[in-house]
Amino acid sequence: MKLTGRPFLSFLSFIITFIVYVITLAPDVTFTDSGELAGVCVTLGIAHPTGYPLFTLLGHLWSLMPLPFAKIYTMNLFSAITVAASVPVFLNINYIILAYISDLRIKTSGKKKKQKKAVEKPLMKIDKKSIAFISFTVALMFGFATTVWAQAVAIEVYGLQMLMANIILFLALKSSMAEDDSMKLQYLTALFLGLALANHLQSVWLLPALLFIYFKKPGKQFDISNKRINMLLLLFIPILFGLSLYLYLPLRSDSGPIFNWGDVARGFDKLLYHIQGKQYQVWMFSGAEVWKGNIGKFLSVLPYEFGFIGLIAFVYGFFKCYKYSRDIFFFLSILILTCFVFAINYSIHDIEVYFLLSFIGMIIFAAIGFAAFTSSNSKLTPYLIAVPIISLIINFGSNNRSGDYTVPEYTKILVDNLDSNAIIISAQWDYWCSAFWYKQKVEGYRTDVSLVEKELLRRTWYLGQLEKWHPEITGQCSEEMDIFHEELEKFESELPYDNAEIQRRFVAMINCFIDKNYGHRPVYITMDIMQTDPDIAKDYLKIPQGFALRLEKESNFPLSAAHIDISRFKESLSYGSGHLIDGIRNITTANFVNIGRYALSLGQKAVAEQAFNMAIDIDPYSRLAKQGLIQARQQTNPASP
Repeated sequence: MKLTGRPFLSFLSFIITFIVYVITLAPDVTFTDSGELAGVCVTLGIAHPTGYPLFTLLGHLWSLMPLPFAKIYTMNLFSAITVAASVPVFLNINYIILAYISDLRIKTSGKKKKQKKAVEKPLMKIDKKSIAFISFTVALMFGFATTVWAQAVAIEVYGLQMLMANIILFLALKSSMAEDDSMKLQYLTALFLGLALANHLQSVWLLPALLFIYFKKPGKQFDISNKRINMLLLLFIPILFGLSLYLYLPLRSDSGPIFNWGDVARGFDKLLYHIQGKQYQVWMFSGAEVWKGNIGKFLSVLPYEFGFIGLIAFVYGFFKCYKYSRDIFFFLSILILTCFVFAINYSIHDIEVYFLLSFIGMIIFAAIGFAAFTSSNSKLTPYLIAVPIISLIINFGSNNRSGDYTVPEYTKILVDNLDSNAIIISAQWDYWCSAFWYKQKVEGYRTDVSLVEKELLRRTWYLGQLEKWHPEITGQCSEEMDIFHEELEKFESELPYDNAEIQRRFVAMINCFIDKNYGHRPVYITMDIMQTDPDIAKDYLKIPQGFALRLEKESNFPLSAAHIDISRFKESLSYGSGHLIDGIRNITTANFVNIGRYALSLGQKAVAEQAFNMAIDIDPYSRLAKQGLIQARQQTNPASP
């Protein structure tokens, strides 16, 4: 194998990125869906909408490998493998595009007077060795792009999605550039498209670009003949074969797995509701403010996808591609714009990952730009390796999760300070609920604690899940649950419903959980419940106990000695940025401030001062923590100013 050949460089691109991903890999559960997805894969369950059957099945097979690591680390490693595998595929996408353009010829009039006939010359004077190296450097730039890298360091569905998307683009391009009209590559493309749709419905954004290149092969005329259309219809067979993986959802759901999100075996309507992601559709096309904000996020992250310098190559390659091959130009442009238009209208915080197809198309333009730039001076080609190195350096800090214990530490602080057989009601899915699901159901951590996820109670399937997991909580409130379920079913079935009545029954059901269990088991809520639904537990005092609030009726209930070591949590906060890190920092600070205020109300001045100092350790700019500390010190020493 030649050290400068495409096969070797493909292998090398995988090895380099995989090593970097392992170095920066998260050691434990992380934010949002990490715990749930890991639990679903390990236990072969059903994930949140749209179900992700391909991801679940492959993830489960991966979890069975006898690796000498904790299961959660093994599942994080699964993401590293899938993203790293997408890098050599991306290398080959760039290679076949650059090789195609380099083979194109244009006719020019001769400069010499005696030369009467026009001569042909290549559009780009570049050899296959240089094309392979440029493809290699751009593939590394792709692998170290901040959004791509972020999918490799913790378990998520998007790593596999990137791999599938790149495979589909590679097969579609290879098929369209083939001399014959062989159906083999087209069937493979269709099969992988079906499989990709069984991983994430975002794959549908590939269709406009794929249809364009199917009917408009590079260098050929549009072919919309009956033969071509009939061939297209045949491709639905392998697509449906890939989509058939969705049958896993009702079949597995019917067996009652530990994680049974959606309980889709209840009926076809519930299955369709789950696969379509109906509960998330309200966030699509949410208005001008949403797309303006998302465009801002897109632009802010863009330089970090290209190592800054690559942006220049993108602009140059964009115009050069239009000159070289308008077919490739429109194919990439359609890919970019389809993804961009849909993504900017989706109202979620972590929108950056939804721009991945746009980034893929733009980085391919950058590859064309680099090739065009170096074609006039091949000596510059080796220096292109500086671009992925720059990407590696500038994105390392933001994607290094090797010491990130933020979520497990927050979960530990919160849960370890709960009394035995506690019930806790919380809606902090992003910060600890998802992680606790994994820790409890897979690792056997604090099996005595019963978590009620407040926002999931607004879904009919979770009521059944809660009855299965914690029948001791729900058993005495079956009437309240039935009344709430009746109205909630109207909402999910898109029948006329009374929003105020749903909320009234919702609160009544949760208050029943609290009232019927109070006195038999310790009952807690987290601070977000007070802020979003003040009618829940409104007749109870809220006593800080670690990061939870114990519900009590006695006004003189003492402040328990909370065992809180924030050193590892505080250190972990430096291993990330963004709204989730800001959110967990803010809520941690608020918890300490609340502890300090309650301690002051009991005259426990030393405890109050310690709590306020911890709040300042987490957030040095917290005005409330500083004010509380001043108040605590003044009470400690009345003579102080």
